[in-house]
Amino acid sequence: MGTKLFVHLEDPAAAAAALSMRLTLTPALVTLDDVLRAFCALHTRKSHSAGGTGTPSPLAPDDLEVFTEREHESGQRVSFEADKRAQRWFARRQRTADDEADTVEQCDFELVVQLEQRKLRAAKTLFETLVLPIDPENPHALLAMGDIHAANQRYDVAVAQWYSKCWAAHSAGARDGDQSPFRDAAHAQLVVDCGLKIAHCEVQRGCYREALGAIEQTQQLLQRESSGAGALASSPSAERTAAAARADFLQAQASYALRAVSPELQDAAVGLLMQLLPDLQSPSLNLDALLLYSTIAFDCGKRSDALHMVLRVLVGRPDDKAVRQHLAAFVGGSGGMELLVQAVPPDGGPSSAAAYAFIGTILKDCGALEASVACFEYAQRGNPASPAYALNHAHVLEVCNESERALAVLESFFRRNPTLATGGGQLTSREVLAVLETDGGGDPKSAAAQPSSAEEWRIKWCSSGSGYANVFLNGAMGGHPRTTSKAATLSPLEQDELDLLACFFTVVKLHRTAIRNEQAYYSCIAQLLSVSDRFVGPPTLAKAASESETPAIFVCGDSHTLATAWREIRVRGEPVVLRPALVTGLKHWHLRKHAVFYPKANFWRVLGNLPPRSTVVFLFGEIDCREGILLAVEKCTYESVEEGMAATIQIFMEALKDAVRRFGFEALVHPVVPVLNETRALVVQYNRIFKQRVDESAFCSWLDFSDDLLEPGSSREQLRPEFALDGTHLHPRYLTSLERAVNERLEFGHR
Repeated sequence: MGTKLFVHLEDPAAAAAALSMRLTLTPALVTLDDVLRAFCALHTRKSHSAGGTGTPSPLAPDDLEVFTEREHESGQRVSFEADKRAQRWFARRQRTADDEADTVEQCDFELVVQLEQRKLRAAKTLFETLVLPIDPENPHALLAMGDIHAANQRYDVAVAQWYSKCWAAHSAGARDGDQSPFRDAAHAQLVVDCGLKIAHCEVQRGCYREALGAIEQTQQLLQRESSGAGALASSPSAERTAAAARADFLQAQASYALRAVSPELQDAAVGLLMQLLPDLQSPSLNLDALLLYSTIAFDCGKRSDALHMVLRVLVGRPDDKAVRQHLAAFVGGSGGMELLVQAVPPDGGPSSAAAYAFIGTILKDCGALEASVACFEYAQRGNPASPAYALNHAHVLEVCNESERALAVLESFFRRNPTLATGGGQLTSREVLAVLETDGGGDPKSAAAQPSSAEEWRIKWCSSGSGYANVFLNGAMGGHPRTTSKAATLSPLEQDELDLLACFFTVVKLHRTAIRNEQAYYSCIAQLLSVSDRFVGPPTLAKAASESETPAIFVCGDSHTLATAWREIRVRGEPVVLRPALVTGLKHWHLRKHAVFYPKANFWRVLGNLPPRSTVVFLFGEIDCREGILLAVEKCTYESVEEGMAATIQIFMEALKDAVRRFGFEALVHPVVPVLNETRALVVQYNRIFKQRVDESAFCSWLDFSDDLLEPGSSREQLRPEFALDGTHLHPRYLTSLERAVNERLEFGHR
């Protein structure tokens, strides 16, 4: 049996659904280029046979950006160029290509391919500067420009400026009754596509009457050109059938949305869907229609039927965002988990465990956190030896801001699987568990959790090579007589070993330090714990109950919060502890009003656990500068970097205003940290706009010290070397500047 490789296409510039395929790798499919060429050929054939809103342009390998993904964790997706394990897998396959037997192990990754984002910006520039000035009615250019705007949810612009212009220019003859104004079938199909795109956009922006009008015109054109001497009469019937089906689906969608004002339209919508779904038991179904039918069933109280339908759609489109959000809405609501258990019985075996882990990941990404926790509980029951399930279970609990439960999940996993090991047996679950149990297991009620004055742990960070941590107990090297290296081991770890190692790293995040992503977090925390300056540590149980506990300022941010965690500054001459309120991986962009991605849910849960009217420093925005703004500009979401920055900052400011209103916080805004060389210029520009926006507000204050972090008088911005820690985070030495800025902005204890 040949090796199976899943390849998934995501097209951010098209409204069409994503497409997944499983390729059997034969001796002719050896290299990545071989796989991509085969996938492009299969994609073209399937797109033509499956139908849709017209004939898609053929894919070519050079049009694609390639990523790898494991365990359906889109958040852990990496570029193929950066995935050395995937590269080595293809290299091993190439070395064994001449063998008759399939001697290469099954791959543990999927390929995710996207249309190269840079081509969108380049195509837009090409159409605007070269094509449209010469041929202002070029249908390909008009549709492409509309597609770019529609992909960025600017549906009104797509219709008003591009699709309507194309329709007016190229369908006029047909509307006037001419026999056929089209040059050929391709020209006619292009105009049909245009009408369907107009209808889709009108539905998306809630203009349902306009959508029905566009559908009626498109159906008339399609019917006329498909008969007699029409331009589409000789085209493949599958293409005409697909276009008609798409029109019927959009009509059903718009009709159902109008049911409140025209109740008869609900029956019309159901009738159209029944035409598109003549046999619900058929192995081949119109998945768009089935998804809409599931919504109608759910709204009519047939929730079990609705869930079965959306699960069937999920099998066909496992990475489609709309499908995932439907599933989260169905399962995340009241009684949803009970319906899921009925639909997918948790039989305690690995098959149901994998299903629940997959669904749990979807629910987490869509913000249905309690249901996600329940799914991972079922997954662990079905496969209690899976480090991946334990790790993801703990992660969801972290997002829920339930660190003690997350730690308990990992401790229980280690206890059930004491012999699981990583690094060639160098570190076992039993050994990690022994450390946790000696140290009280993270239970704040445990007497062992209170360290004895005779025992003192100390960490020393050794910067040689890639860096590693030495741990000392009472002055002697503690634990194993070996170092914990930041560098990868010489032999690549298997996926289960990597997951187990990630569990160990997660314990470091959760346990005792209260400064809670795997290896990067572990290395950062180890380095920070080796810096004693200003470090006071979290309070003991006795201190926490004491009335004389040191006043605190909370620092709510991404991983850059770690440099401040449990360190002391002085405000108006009095000691103040900086207490971490970590929200891993949050971008300003995630806080959009209608966003559901889990970092947003984590943000609000963390804030909800802080004491009302606390002083809070907000430290976010670095990830937007690192991976958000430039990509959004390349996708044509924004016309310029400046526009993207302003829009993203506005999203955060609206969320911050809401937080201050709800919780009464004294809000201080920390500058985005300019640590990375590659993005420092962007960060400096972002901070300039950010500061101006904060200064204009009446609900927060800017901590003005970003210039302190950069080399003075340098023509090119450089981070001052004394503030460098690990190449990604700031050294706690910078707290002197933070302390000064806080004192300038805040009279502690007076609001």
